[in-house]
Amino acid sequence: MVRSSSSSSFDAIHTAVERLIDEHHLDDPSKMLFGCLHILRSYLVPFVLGCSVLTCTYQSMKRLEQWLFPPTPRVRYQTAIALYQRGQIRPALKEFRKLMDDDRYGKAVLSLAVHEIYVAGSPTEGLRLLKEARSKGLQIVPATTINILQEDAKSIMGGDAVMVELNAKMAKQDYLGIVEG
Repeated sequence: MVRSSSSSSFDAIHTAVERLIDEHHLDDPSKMLFGCLHILRSYLVPFVLGCSVLTCTYQSMKRLEQWLFPPTPRVRYQTAIALYQRGQIRPALKEFRKLMDDDRYGKAVLSLAVHEIYVAGSPTEGLRLLKEARSKGLQIVPATTINILQEDAKSIMGGDAVMVELNAKMAKQDYLGIVEG
């Protein structure tokens, strides 16, 4: 029983293939090119166009969704952290800039800016973000920043203890305008 049903389905497939060959003259070498082009025009082009339309529609719907329902600050923060950890610094900074108005995430923004300045090696972007954050009134930096500034002072001043301490105080009060927190 199983053999007859499988052989009948095989016969149906074989018949369909033979019909396709006959319709498009795929057995005649002189007409094979035109047959292949006809198959491409009949089947492949509509498929590609359909996929393109679906892709454009999907992207438009995603944009509309983001416009109607913008991501919450928590989602934006997690996205920025994920981008930063993957080494995509500029997109991460772009996301963090959008978070600066939110008091809950301002500290994280400024922390990332300081990390950018001293550790990641992109001082221009880091300083720009730090200035933007300070202009919006965000003046909270983790205590590790002060340690980094002290290390910088040691390397700049050649290890002179008085100058290091003076520079660290200036960094705390004048440059950053913060109290360790």
